[in-house]
Amino acid sequence: MNWGYDFENDSLIHPSTKDMMSYCRPRWISGYHFNRATTFRVDEELGEEARPPSVPSLLLWGGRNADGTSFLEPAFVVDAPAYGPETSGAHRLVGRDGADRVLFSLSFDMPEVADAEGEYTSFAFALPIEAGWEGLASITLSGPGGAVTLDSDTHRPSALVRDPETGQVQALLLNLHPDTRTAEDARALLSTPSHHTLRFSRGVPVVN
Repeated sequence: MNWGYDFENDSLIHPSTKDMMSYCRPRWISGYHFNRATTFRVDEELGEEARPPSVPSLLLWGGRNADGTSFLEPAFVVDAPAYGPETSGAHRLVGRDGADRVLFSLSFDMPEVADAEGEYTSFAFALPIEAGWEGLASITLSGPGGAVTLDSDTHRPSALVRDPETGQVQALLLNLHPDTRTAEDARALLSTPSHHTLRFSRGVPVVN
């Protein structure tokens, strides 16, 4: 964490001061966002060689609501750079197969969402898919907010649409019409261009 300096008012800016929001005062760039911006510019200059490779991964994401209860969003199989917990913590994600064997188990802390006044926390991980994960049958999040599970009984049809060339997410659509049960159903419902990559999930995706 770095202190800032307000040249207009000749005063120091505490590291905890909010930045990068048009409604925040004072307007300044913290060391965190300066380094993030610099890293982005360097990556853009160096090109694809500087970026971690994308690999078939399981996208896991969720959080805790304002009332403290845990939630899990439908998981997706995506091509993305690997990203997992940096430290262990009070929350745990466990994936099991149909025989209740553990395929993966992650302990992690859940960061607070900016400007949510500590009432909302979230996480998102991209776990490289390993051999045997094609038998994935359930995903459970447990921790201070209780436990929640996605399994074969979960029916929350959702779609993730990406540009195949840039990888940019074009749409993330949750809670599609209940009659949507397959990727083909979702593509027909959304009239997605055929050249766009569509990933479908009802909760636990098909891993192959």
